[in-house]
Amino acid sequence: LQKLGSKNADGWGIAYYLRPDSSARLPVIRRGEPAAPTDPRFDQAVDELAKYGSDGAMAHVRKATAGLTTGIPGPHPFDRRSGVINLRVLFAHNGAIPTATLLDLIWALNSNYLTENPPDYKPNYLDSDLFCLYVLENIDTYIDSTCEACIRTAVARLDSALGINNPAFLNFVMTDGSVIWALHFADEAANAYGLYYYPDTGFSRTGRHWYCPQWL
Repeated sequence: LQKLGSKNADGWGIAYYLRPDSSARLPVIRRGEPAAPTDPRFDQAVDELAKYGSDGAMAHVRKATAGLTTGIPGPHPFDRRSGVINLRVLFAHNGAIPTATLLDLIWALNSNYLTENPPDYKPNYLDSDLFCLYVLENIDTYIDSTCEACIRTAVARLDSALGINNPAFLNFVMTDGSVIWALHFADEAANAYGLYYYPDTGFSRTGRHWYCPQWL
């Protein structure tokens, strides 16, 4: 990943979870604005992760497609909370999505959601920040559904609204420290998505096995 930072030079982020006790997972996020190969703090963060990380972890190197390219030191992973089920996640996205489309979808589902859950960057919205909010908005709205079903709903609606030929722009990874969700568009299966998640060992609205549904 550090080598990929040469072509994705607009910052990096590394996040991992500490477990101070059996009932808590606390995310620790380290970010830098120089490219990962040239920033010694990247290596320091990796060493810190290897030493202290006890649960899920995530890393990201950024090539800016929305928002500012300076003054935002690798905003991924985003640290976000679901207000209804008290789900706290780290989220990183690989792609470019028009922020106007995301805003329209968020408002259509709940016109007050952005007021109750303000974006980190406004008015220079980041598409990835809004994408994370939209996924969590679906989880907060459809409380009788699993997280996987809510993710599929959000992605299907976004794909339909965009009408794009390369849904790889929607790929993301998200974790609450117990479950890891990863959306992967595969070129070999045109217009099909794979949603993978790793088993949960505690409370969650998820299943407990590797999972890869495909849908059109």
